[in-house]
Amino acid sequence: MTRARLAAALVALAVHASPLCAQDLTGNWIGAFVRAGGAQPVTAEVARQGDSLRLALTFADRPTGQRLLTAPLRRDSLGRYTFATPYGPALAALDTAVRELVGTVGADSLGMRVHLKRTVPPPTHGVAREAIRIASGRVALPGTIFRPAGVERPAAAIFVQGRGCGPVGGLERQAELLAGHGIAALVYDKRGADTLVRPCATATIPDLAEDVVAAAEYLAARGDVDPARIGAIGWSAGGWVVARASERARRPLAFLALMVGPSTSVERQQVGSTAALARLLRLAPADSTMAMRYMELTFARGDRAGRYAEMQRILEAGRRVGWVPNILEPDDVPGSVAGMDSLWAVRNAYDPGPALRRFRGPVLALYGGADPVVPADENAARLRALAAEARNERVRAAIVPGAGHGLEQRDELRTVRVGPRELSYWHSRRSAPQLMDELLAFLRREGMLPNAAP
Repeated sequence: MTRARLAAALVALAVHASPLCAQDLTGNWIGAFVRAGGAQPVTAEVARQGDSLRLALTFADRPTGQRLLTAPLRRDSLGRYTFATPYGPALAALDTAVRELVGTVGADSLGMRVHLKRTVPPPTHGVAREAIRIASGRVALPGTIFRPAGVERPAAAIFVQGRGCGPVGGLERQAELLAGHGIAALVYDKRGADTLVRPCATATIPDLAEDVVAAAEYLAARGDVDPARIGAIGWSAGGWVVARASERARRPLAFLALMVGPSTSVERQQVGSTAALARLLRLAPADSTMAMRYMELTFARGDRAGRYAEMQRILEAGRRVGWVPNILEPDDVPGSVAGMDSLWAVRNAYDPGPALRRFRGPVLALYGGADPVVPADENAARLRALAAEARNERVRAAIVPGAGHGLEQRDELRTVRVGPRELSYWHSRRSAPQLMDELLAFLRREGMLPNAAP
C-alpha cells in the first residue's frame, strides 16, 4: 500500500464525525501578511472567550516582537471573518477543506493580503530520545522511544508501519510531536528489515502483530510508562496489524488509532483499491475489467496453473497500456505457478472485523477523502457498523477532505470568495492539519495526555 504518488487526486465531499467542526477556528495558525511581494511572517492563536473568539497575533521577527489581542473575531452571515490587525481591518474566508484562512487587509492601494494556515499546537514538554531494542521471539527490533520530560509514568503509543520494508521515516517526527504533548511514543524497524533473520517482505500480519505485542510488553516492563495506558497507532496496512495485535495482547491495549488503516478485509481493500485506481487512471472499460479480473484471480481458489497463465496474459496487456505499475505492487505479481501462494494478499489474508468488533476500548480512524488505496467511504461505514454492533460508543471515524493515502493535501491553486471578490491562492502540499488535530483531541479525550480526565 505504497501508491502515494496517486493518492491525492480524488475529491472528498464531507467530514464525518470529526471532533473539530470544519468552521472551528480555535487553535494555532501560522502565515503572513503579504504586500507588493513582501511577506511579514506571523503566528496566531484563536481562543474562545465566553460565546466569542479572540485572536492573538505574534510577529516574532520584529525587534521586540508584537502581540495584538483583538476584539472578538466575528463571522458574518455570509461566512466571512473580520478581525483587527496592525495594518487595518481584515476580511477573510476559511477554506474549510484545507483549514486555511485567506483574505484582504485594509483599503491600501498596494493590496495587502493575509494568509493563515492551521498548524500543530506548540509542544508543552521537552522530549528525551532513547535508542532501544525489543526482543520479539528470536527477532530483535531496533527502535526509538520518545519520552515527555517532566511527566511521571505517561501513557504510551506504539507506531506501526504500513506495507513495505522502508525506514520508519516520518513516523519518528509524529512520535516526537506526540511526546511534546505529554505521551511517550515508540517507533521501531520492521522485523527482518536488516535481513539478518529473514527478509522483511516475508513477514505476515500475524508476525507483525506479535511484534506489537512484544513492544507493548517491553513498554509495560520499563517502569517509566503507565502499563494500563499503552495503545497502538497503525498506518495503512499497520491498521490490520494493530487490530490483530489487540486480540493477541497479554493485557488489553488502551486505544487503537487507524491512520488510513482499513476496517475491511485484505481482499475487499485490494478489490476496492483496484477499482478506485482504475477510475483515477481513467482506464478504458476493457482495461478496467482486466485489472479487476486480475485481482479476482489473486484470491480465487484451485487451478493454480490456469490462474497463473491468465494473470500473465493480463499483465502482458496491462504493461502495454501502462496501468500495471500504478495498480500492482511487485509482490502482487507471481514469478511462477508456485509463487501464486506467496503473493502478498494471499499470505496476508485477514479480516479485522471480528477483532474490531470485540475491542472494547476507544478507536480513532482517519481516512483520506482523496485516497484510492483505502477508499474512505466504505471503510468509515464499516467501522461505524462494527461499532454499532458492539455498542462501542468510543469509536470515531472521520474523513479528511482532499487528503491522500498519507493524509497529505496536494499542491494546487485554490479559490475562496471574500465578499464580492474571489481570491486565488497557492496551497502547498502538506500533512492535513486534521491529522494532529484529531489525534491529539482523541488522546486528550481518552485520558492519554497529562491533566486530561479519563
